[in-house]
Amino acid sequence: MNTPFLSPEDLPLQSTTDFGLRRKLDEIIGQYFYESCDRSLQTLLSQCGWYLTSSSNVLTLVITCPDHSTNLRILKHIAALGFYLKNFTENGKIQIYPPAGEGTSLKIPVKKGRIYQDSL
Repeated sequence: MNTPFLSPEDLPLQSTTDFGLRRKLDEIIGQYFYESCDRSLQTLLSQCGWYLTSSSNVLTLVITCPDHSTNLRILKHIAALGFYLKNFTENGKIQIYPPAGEGTSLKIPVKKGRIYQDSL
C-alpha cells in the first residue's frame, strides 16, 4: 500500500467536496443576481423555477416557466436578464424551459452583456 507524501490537508479536494463548493457558490451568486434585478424582474423570476449554474465554467441562468403567459413575459425580458447577468460574467447563457408539452428549451448566449437576438 502506498502512503501519500503529503498530509491530508495538503492533498487535492475530493470531487464531491468540489461539487458541494461549486453548488454553494452558485447559490450565493444566484442570490446576488436576484437582489441586483429590479423589482419587476424579481417578481417575474419568483413566478418561475430558476437557478444559476456554473457548469463547464459558463455561468448559466436556467429558467423553467410554469405556463405559457409567464414564458412569453420571460422572453420579453431577455435583454434585461442579460443586462443583470453581465454583472457576474462576461460570457454566459440564459436557458429557458417552456411549460411541459409546449416545445423545447431555448439557449441564448450572453457575451459581454449582449444578447444574441439571432437565438430568438
